[in-house]
This record gives sequence, structure tokens and C-alpha cells, in this order.
Amino acid sequence: MGKNIAYPTALVGEIQVRVGWGQVELCSADIQEAQVALAGDDRSVREMIIRHEGDKLSVEQPQYVLLPHFDSKWMQIQVRVPRDWCGNVVLITVSGAISVRKITGKEVHLDTASGTLRAENIRCNVFEMNAVSGALQSTRVVCDKLRVRNVSSAINLSEMDANTVKVTSISGQVTMDFARPFSSLDLQGATGDTQVHLPGGRAEIAFRSVSGKLAAEGFEGGEGAPSVRATTITGSLSLRPRAGE
Repeated sequence: MGKNIAYPTALVGEIQVRVGWGQVELCSADIQEAQVALAGDDRSVREMIIRHEGDKLSVEQPQYVLLPHFDSKWMQIQVRVPRDWCGNVVLITVSGAISVRKITGKEVHLDTASGTLRAENIRCNVFEMNAVSGALQSTRVVCDKLRVRNVSSAINLSEMDANTVKVTSISGQVTMDFARPFSSLDLQGATGDTQVHLPGGRAEIAFRSVSGKLAAEGFEGGEGAPSVRATTITGSLSLRPRAGE
């Protein structure tokens, strides 16, 4: 079963999707309206709640179906916006995957318990990814503030361009690649190792750990250098020049 609804983008300033187990995709396209497309089994599509109140467009699953039924239910939610749309985005799942591509926004928040978060070609003021055990991946995100939180799975950020960065990870491996030097990086971890690829060869580093090790050969500090503040228990920090430098 499928369902398609369109809304004038002048009336949509924020997009919210809150589901338990459905797969969620948000992307831009050569269209004139904001479009919501649902695909799934008949009951799951009928149970979805789509609201447009004020400037907020929301798509939700009722609380009693946040966990999948045992009779092979499935659901996919796709939201498409015009390429020149700019607003706030909040996408939340329990176990469903979230994918966001080619979006210009004000604040973009992605949240899951065990699903995978993927983001590509995003421009916004604030970009945030939160997960418990789901993997986090982003490529070519340009933002002022970048915040990433995860408990036990991998974080992989590539070709990033951010001013201030805050990353919290308990046991997952963290890999970060920056296309441009950031102003500050605040890293809070426990047992997982972190690898940072940074252009420019400059960094003012403060590393505190019980038994983790720091590797930052070839980087120099001084006034105006990017600030790196890292605290771990056993996790190590490796700071490396960006590939090709």
C-alpha cells in the first residue's frame, strides 16, 4: 500500500518524523512542493499519522506500534523538499535506518537507538547525530556546530567542515576527516579509540587519559591553531595530516 501527500513549501518551516521501526529518507529534488510518500503493508500505512500544524510537518507512528508486529510488517517513509528549501529537521527512530541527502537546513537533528544514521551533502547551522548502538556515518557536512553522541558503535565522519565540534562516544571507534581546520574539537570517550585527520598541520592539543595514548607527530600548536580537547579512560587519540598533505 502507498500514500502520497504534498504541501506548499512556504507553509513548511520544520519537518519531523518520529517512528519506531520504519526506514526514513529525507532528500531534496527538482520539485516545487514538500512531498511525503509512505510505502508498506496496508495496516502500517493506515496507522501512520501525518499532520501539518503551523509551519510544522510531522509524520508519526502511534505509540502502540513503535515496535514491529510479528507478522512481517514493513514501512518506508520518504520526504522530499525543493532544493532551495531551508528549515529545521528532526528525524527520530527506535530501530529504523535514517538517510538524509542534499539538504540545506537551519538545524538538523538525527536520533536513533539501534538504527543506522547516514547523512551526505548537508549545509546547516547545527548538525546533530545521536545513537545508542546504531552506526553513524556522514560525508560532506558543512555547519557551524557539529554534535555527535554514540554509546557502542562506530562513528565515521568524512570531508567535514565545521567550526565547533563535540563528540561523545563510550566504546565505539571514531574516525573523523575534516576538509578544513575547525576552531575547536571537544572529545569525550571511555574505551574506544579516535582517529582525526586534519589539514594544515596545526593543533593545540590537551589530552587526558588513564591509560590511552596520544599520537600527534608533525602537528604544531600556537596562537590561532585549532583547539583539540580530549578526555578518555583507555581510549587513544591519533591526530594525522589529511590525505594528500
